Amino acid sequence: MFTNRCLRAGSTGRTSLAFVVAALLAGCSSPGPAGAAASASPGTGRRPPVMKPVAERVPAPDLSGPTVDGGTVAWPDYRGKVVIVNTWGSWCDPCREEARDLQRAYAEYQGRGVEFLGINTREQGRDGGRNFEKEFGVKYPSLHDPDGSLVLKFPKGTITPQAVPNTLVVDRSGRLAGWALHQVGPADLEALIAPLLAEGP
Repeated sequence: MFTNRCLRAGSTGRTSLAFVVAALLAGCSSPGPAGAAASASPGTGRRPPVMKPVAERVPAPDLSGPTVDGGTVAWPDYRGKVVIVNTWGSWCDPCREEARDLQRAYAEYQGRGVEFLGINTREQGRDGGRNFEKEFGVKYPSLHDPDGSLVLKFPKGTITPQAVPNTLVVDRSGRLAGWALHQVGPADLEALIAPLLAEGP
């Protein structure tokens, strides 16, 4: 199972003991721009999401830009909403495994002041992202981030820039309130969203 996940993610060349140990710890890797690697974190043994008290939250970066489907996202339009931000790649098995959970949560929380926004990162063309959205029925927009510049905007510690998936939550005031640096499921998403809805407008 592990070998198949790594091969699917595009690992090439001779396999050394050091590579195997690193892969077991960090997940699989896929080539990115200029030889960078994006790791896919496994969904087992994961820690609960990190949630920050209001006093410790910092502003989220501006995530305006073009989307996978050819549209545009204007980040100021999300002000006043709780926003789930998910980074992903179509080649990433954990991203594929969590996609339907994210879509179900999006459908569940629609109309309750919660928005979802994906970031398809370190994937050069748009075809892979479009096919991913079609296969998993993803209805919320995803930004096209082929060079990883959007994920590099996030403060250190809130995201793993060279790894997918990551899921973050932004409060109604546009501040980073929590994150999970691994594949998420329904319980993780509820843990990220429910406290912020309880805070009120």
